[in-house]
Amino acid sequence: MISNDNDPALPRWLSVLPELVRTRCDFVMVTVAGARGSTPRPSGTRMLVTRDAIIDTIGGGQLEHRAVAVAHDWLDDNTVHGAQLRRFALGPALNQCCGGVADLLFEKRQADAWRWASQAASAVQAGQGVALATVLPPLSAKDKRAKDSSGPDCCSALINNPQTVCLGLESRAPGESSLAQWLSSWLDTDQGDAALSMKRAQLDGTAVSILIERIRPPDLQISLFGAGHVGRAIAVILATLPCALRWIDSRAGEFPAAALANNVQRLVVDTPSREVFAAPPGSYFLVMTHSHPLDEEICDAVLSRDDITYLGLIGSTSKARQFKTRLSRRGHCPARLARLICPIGIPGVGGKAPAEIAVAVVADILRRYTAAKASHSKGNT
Repeated sequence: MISNDNDPALPRWLSVLPELVRTRCDFVMVTVAGARGSTPRPSGTRMLVTRDAIIDTIGGGQLEHRAVAVAHDWLDDNTVHGAQLRRFALGPALNQCCGGVADLLFEKRQADAWRWASQAASAVQAGQGVALATVLPPLSAKDKRAKDSSGPDCCSALINNPQTVCLGLESRAPGESSLAQWLSSWLDTDQGDAALSMKRAQLDGTAVSILIERIRPPDLQISLFGAGHVGRAIAVILATLPCALRWIDSRAGEFPAAALANNVQRLVVDTPSREVFAAPPGSYFLVMTHSHPLDEEICDAVLSRDDITYLGLIGSTSKARQFKTRLSRRGHCPARLARLICPIGIPGVGGKAPAEIAVAVVADILRRYTAAKASHSKGNT
């Protein structure tokens, strides 16, 4: 089996961060530390800004333009090192019609202050979630007044030596620091699932704000069988979305020469159907190989699992009837066969061009995924 080097578990900023630290490349990390009202991206969104690159996005528009300008100012000033929290009221300050309020955390640190980056990347690569805690400076009285009035560009004083710790969500060794001990204790008692939150705390006798972020491997896991025209069009779209894509084919030459993104794992295998059993529980499966017998073999393997979320097969209604007849002869009952979706995509959306099919297929997967998450969240309330 041949696999590319990309890891589908890592957010792009986290996949790049350890290398920036290792090469001592100057950069500023920008995090959406808080979001109220309508904002381009939610809390927890991050981007990295170097002198000649922007890695990831906090939503574009004037908010990102202003954030990049701040980051470049910091990069041009060798005396600036630390963290600063700034508030941007998108309507009054930036003339963006979404009109919400975004708190952005800017961080420019010495290389040894990013030690947690490799630890976090390794844990998420291994399929384990991590929690990050960063101590922020307390807001001044002026900042608090601005906070109450949602004034533009509310900012705290620059903290010169910010602390961040990283602990595993499943298993953790808090270590010696008071921040690590506090985070471990908080994780033991907190039952929430928010990606990012801000907490007030007493740390070493000082009142501080602590930004807590949970980073988990993506829970939208997709296995795509087939690197033909439609498969390539679907992979291009999925490469831009927060999902983990396993893209499987027996023909190495069908894959594009360059990797799409770090959330796409290309697998060249002699027997694609075996990869069905390597997919995590709850996976979404898309089957569109160059061979009908191979499609049938893969569908047979997928239907033998009881823990799948979705099985989509490219083709017409006549192909669906033929496949269900053949799969019935392989021993699959009507209830299992009902899980096979063919044709795929949202009815009435798109045409027969690969890109049109891809848009309809990805939209249908996102619709199903969003509905499943909403149902799960409702069941937990």
